[in-house]
Parts: sequence; C-alpha cells; structure tokens
Amino acid sequence: MQKIFLTQLLISLAVSVRAQEAPEQPAPQSATPPPSIASAGSNEADRVAALMDAGLQYASEGGYKEAEQAYLSAWEKDPGNETVQFRLGTLYIQMKRYKEAANMLRPLCDKYPNIPVLNNNLAWIYATGGEMKNGQLALRYARETILSAPLLPPGWNTLAEAHYILGEYEQALRASEHAIELLYSQEGSLEEDLQNFQLQYQKIQRANESYKMMLNLDGDK
Repeated sequence: MQKIFLTQLLISLAVSVRAQEAPEQPAPQSATPPPSIASAGSNEADRVAALMDAGLQYASEGGYKEAEQAYLSAWEKDPGNETVQFRLGTLYIQMKRYKEAANMLRPLCDKYPNIPVLNNNLAWIYATGGEMKNGQLALRYARETILSAPLLPPGWNTLAEAHYILGEYEQALRASEHAIELLYSQEGSLEEDLQNFQLQYQKIQRANESYKMMLNLDGDK
C-alpha cells in the first residue's frame, strides 16, 4: 500500500502543489457523470479508480462539490486508500475548508515526513487558512518542504507567506525573490503561477516599506 500511495502521490504532484492558487469561481453543476464512472467495471478496485478519476476531472473543471462526493464515495469503498485521503485534503484547500484539509493531510505528513507536497500543502493551510493560521507551524512545514525539495518554487513561495504572517518581511522578501527566480529557471512554468508569485512579492514589499516607515516615525518622536 505504501509503494502504491507514493507512486500515485508523485503522479498527483503537478496538480496538488498548485492548490494554493485555487480559482475563485463557483462550481458548475455537472449534468452527467464523467465517462470513467459510466464505463467502470463491477470490480471494486476499478470502481474506486473510476471515482478517483472522476474526482480529478470534476475538480479541474471547478466542480468541487461533485469532486468531493466522488472522493467520499471512493473513501467509503476503500477507507484505507491514502491517495483518496490526499486528494480530499488538497480539494478541501481549494474549497477553503482548511480544518478538514489539515485533518486529512496531517496524518499523511506524519507518516511520510519527507514528501514535499504534503509538507507544502500543510504549511499553506497554516499560512493562509483563516482560523487555522499558525505562523510557527507554517514556518515549520515550509522549511521541511525546502529541506526535501530545495528547487520546488511553491515551497519557497509558502516559506515567504509564513515569514510574512509572522511580520518577518525581510526574510519573506528573500524567500519570495528566490521562488520567482526558481520559477523563471524551470521550463514549462505557467504564466498564472508567475503572476501569483509576483503579486505575493509585491504584497510583501508593500508591507515591508510600510513597516520601515512606521519605524522611522517612531524614531522621530
């Protein structure tokens, strides 16, 4: 089971590391299920695989509720399936249901501490997740991401956000700059990712400048 999960997790990596850039759009209603469900055989494993494929398709189209239902159905049929657990956790980040996302991802992160996408997604929850925000935990998991994958741009992007929410703007700027440099250096980088990273850098830069202005004002008193 562990080998299967690790293999499937690596296949999912390209999708999951971008959970932090989830689209802000309502989920469309799907009139018919994806072909993978309709064509699935009677074998239970085939049915679970078809539901997982359907979940990915729904999520890629913004149909988060339908994706959740597909994954939950697969989870019900195969409660020990760690790939379903991982995909549900990532989906809940996209749906901004951060507590549920953390509950899904934290056990996997504890079991597989050296898988960067798990650390990064959990760090992003703690860096941006509303009531789940925790700067120290965000920093911890972001650092774990970078230790295991030092060339992963989203890892540095998440580290920047962790420093930002802790008010450590100089460190946040350096991490954000490095994330952008890494993204530029990698072939096939998406323009959307670059724009998101640049927006984050600009946000941190404004905060840093404002903070310096306040320090100067305090010094003039």
